[in-house]
Amino acid sequence: MTKRIIGMIMAAALAVSLLPGAAVSAAAQDHKAAAPAENGQQETTPEQEAAAASAQSLPDLTGGSAVITLMWRTDAEDPETQDPVWQWAQGAFDTWEEKENKELKLVPVKESEQEWRAALPERLGEGGECPDLILGSTSHLPADAEAGLLTDLSAQAASYSAWDWFYDPLKDLSSAGNGVYGVPCGALAAGLWYDADRLAEAGVTDYDEDSEEQEDWTPSSVGDLREACRLLQRQDRDLRYLDASGTLFYELLLLSCGGRPVTAQGTWITESEPSAEAIAALRDLYAEGYAFGPAGAQEEDAPSAAIIPGFVVPAQMADGETGFAAMPALSEAGAPVTVAEGTVLEIPECAPDKEAAWAFLCRMMEPECYLPYAVKTAAYGGLCVRTDLAQSEAFDGIPFYAARQALLSGAFVRPRTPLYTQISHCVLEMMEALEEDPSEDAAEAAAQALRAGIEEAAGAENCWPKADPEEDAAEEESAEEE
Repeated sequence: MTKRIIGMIMAAALAVSLLPGAAVSAAAQDHKAAAPAENGQQETTPEQEAAAASAQSLPDLTGGSAVITLMWRTDAEDPETQDPVWQWAQGAFDTWEEKENKELKLVPVKESEQEWRAALPERLGEGGECPDLILGSTSHLPADAEAGLLTDLSAQAASYSAWDWFYDPLKDLSSAGNGVYGVPCGALAAGLWYDADRLAEAGVTDYDEDSEEQEDWTPSSVGDLREACRLLQRQDRDLRYLDASGTLFYELLLLSCGGRPVTAQGTWITESEPSAEAIAALRDLYAEGYAFGPAGAQEEDAPSAAIIPGFVVPAQMADGETGFAAMPALSEAGAPVTVAEGTVLEIPECAPDKEAAWAFLCRMMEPECYLPYAVKTAAYGGLCVRTDLAQSEAFDGIPFYAARQALLSGAFVRPRTPLYTQISHCVLEMMEALEEDPSEDAAEAAAQALRAGIEEAAGAENCWPKADPEEDAAEEESAEEE
């Protein structure tokens, strides 16, 4: 594994994205180019096929509002020069054939996530200056859709020829209930980020001094994860080995055991063999001192962990040798697992000109506009949302990109309901109790408390297993058929 310094990663990725002609150099690797046409016509390239797939039969935009407004939250001091969203949107507009009929207004909002969320209902409500487009988060989309803030784009998606090019999990993330409320534009896949130097020093991986290359850590089971923690503990007992303080780690454990939080019918699972295995694995990690939980994460003077589950490179690893590994299954036969999140382009319900908003949204997602933006965000951990562009040569050289992108097609999507926030709180309470007392009796009590919490939040009628064995049998039979 070559030296990976995050500053160099970002610089290299930005350089690649700005190279002339790099934008769509290998846009559709998995699709063959059309054979040379007869009668002297030119053959169609994969890049042209990808562009054609994005073409839309769009409405006449000479009427309606003269201005298309895009609003999003930003942390950039100078969004015009530092924020990839600004550059992406402006570049798409500057080369758009409809720009003579419209004006683009970009509104980056410099607020914290909490401030942005608190102000959003008023911004998107009637009587205000509602934008035509917003850049939203998939984690908040269900609540915003339920609150009536977003336009249902199901009809547009059904006739959107490029819709088939988006990863299926991302299309699920863009949906809530029976509707589609956004178009994917960014994605993240969770995995295990690790301090490669510490793992090498502990003997978890091999290091070749002659080539200055380090072996990647590729755990094939949770047993490998525990063995890495054991070796780290032997090397440095003052080190915190594994960050198991957030609900994401429990989600990954549950997935690795073959479990899910809900059934195929959407009822919440309160008790199952995979959940019991996940809780037992978590208990063992706490009991052996290999992992810290929510309480340990609050200790001000505690050292950082060597292995951290997350979607992007943890800040405490940004200055050193960093590695990435997929979360393994409990058995070697299982495939790696991940949880996906992302960003979406959304049209508010009160948008002044929905037709123009949809037309410009489609323009932004065309290959020549979207791919340079995807390459820039890949430097920060982002993934490409279009399957026809994901293998582009423009991504070559970005560390960890290929490994994380490969996880996206089979990624787990959290239940698309605001209720999931309440269920996550129940999981966090279970983890806190287990960290405080990782004995077997306490683990059983924590599991029972989790079951009770889920039933209280979702309602017993919306949970599985049910009190009536016949209802359980019918639901199990239906799940097997699916």
